[in-house]
Amino acid sequence: MSTDRSAGRLAIDGGAPVRTTFLPFHQPSLAQVLHLISGDTLQRKLTAPNSRLKQCLLDKEMTDDALLDRVFLASLTRRPSAAERSKLIQLLKAPGANREIVYQDLLWGIFNSEEFLYNH
Repeated sequence: MSTDRSAGRLAIDGGAPVRTTFLPFHQPSLAQVLHLISGDTLQRKLTAPNSRLKQCLLDKEMTDDALLDRVFLASLTRRPSAAERSKLIQLLKAPGANREIVYQDLLWGIFNSEEFLYNH
C-alpha cells in the first residue's frame, strides 16, 4: 500500500514505513548565537538557587568525578573523555578555584558547543 510521498508524509510499502523527509542542518542566526553567548537566560538558569547543579554541589557525598559524569550524561549523553576529566579536575583543584563557578563555566561551554547544539 502506498500513500502520498510528498514532504512530511509517511509512505508505507509492504507494511514497512519509509522515511521520506529529513531535517536539514540548521545554522543558528546571529541573534541566536549572540543570545547564547551573552544573553542572560542561560546565566540565570545556571546560577538559580534551586538549580540541579546547586543541589548537586550542596550534596556532600557527590564527588567531582560523580558530578562530572552526571553533568556530561545529562547534557551530552556521554561521560567525559579522560582528557576532559583530567583538565576539569585540574581546574577544580587549582588554588583559589571556586567549584560552583567551574561547573557553571563547564555547563555554559557545553550548552554553547556544537556537540550539544547539533546532536541533542
